[in-house]
Amino acid sequence: MRIDCNVFAGNWPFRKIRRNSVESIAELHKKYGISGGYISSLNAIFYNDPTEADIDLAKELENYPNYRQVVTVNPALPGDCESLRYMIEKLNPAGVRVYPNYHDFTLHSEEFEKVCEIAEENDLPLFLTLRMEDFRAEYMIYSKTIEMWDVCGFIQRHPNFPIVLCGIKCSELAWLVKKIPGQKNFFAETSGMREGEIATERLYENGVSRHMVFGSCAPLFTLLNGLYVFENAAVPEKLLEEIMSGRFFAESIDAKYRL
Repeated sequence: MRIDCNVFAGNWPFRKIRRNSVESIAELHKKYGISGGYISSLNAIFYNDPTEADIDLAKELENYPNYRQVVTVNPALPGDCESLRYMIEKLNPAGVRVYPNYHDFTLHSEEFEKVCEIAEENDLPLFLTLRMEDFRAEYMIYSKTIEMWDVCGFIQRHPNFPIVLCGIKCSELAWLVKKIPGQKNFFAETSGMREGEIATERLYENGVSRHMVFGSCAPLFTLLNGLYVFENAAVPEKLLEEIMSGRFFAESIDAKYRL
C-alpha cells in the first residue's frame, strides 16, 4: 500500500485549482499507484470558522474509505478547542492540522499548547505545517518563516503524541534528527524536500529515513514531481517502499487512525 500523508481538497484564493474535490484527488492517486491518504481542506485555512470547511470535507469523504480526514484548527481564534473537541466527536478525524506559517500564533503560545493537550489526550497525530507554496509564487498573503529552533523545542516538549512536519526541507530534517536523535514520535512528509535527488540520497545515508513519510501537497504541488524525486533517487527499494507505505508513521499511531 502506498499512501499520501499530505494531500488537500478545496480551493486556493490566489490561483485556479483544477483538482479541488476528493473525487479528483482519488483519481489522480489511482493514476500513480497511490491507495489513499490523509487529507485536509484548503478552504479551512482561510475560513473564519475552519469547522465549516471540515464538515463539508467530511461529507465528501463518506464514500472514500481509503482517505482519513485531518481537521484544521486555528489557535488564534476564540473557541478553537471547543471546535476541535466537537470535530473529534462528530467527524472522527485521524489528525489535527495547524498553520503557524499563516495563522497568528507561535509554537510556544498558550493557545497552541491547549490544542496540543487535546491531541495528547486523544493520541491524535498533529500535522504541523511549516510551508506550502513556493515563496516565489506567494501572492498578496506572505507566509511566515518558522524557525527550526522553535520546531526543535516544540518536538522536545511534546514526546507523547505523533507529530508530522509538513513542508520541511531535507537540510532541516537532517538537522532536527541530529539535535534530537532519541525521539521517535516526529515525522516529516516529503513534499518540501525538493532540493534534488542528491540531497534526498544523503537523508538515507544518514539514517533519517525512519522519520520520513511520503506527502505530495497536491493539488498545490504537482504529485508526479514529488514522486519523481524519490523514485529516481539512488536508494534501496526497501527504504523507498517503507516511506511510501508510511510504515513507521503507522506503527507510531493508534490503530483507529490508520488507513
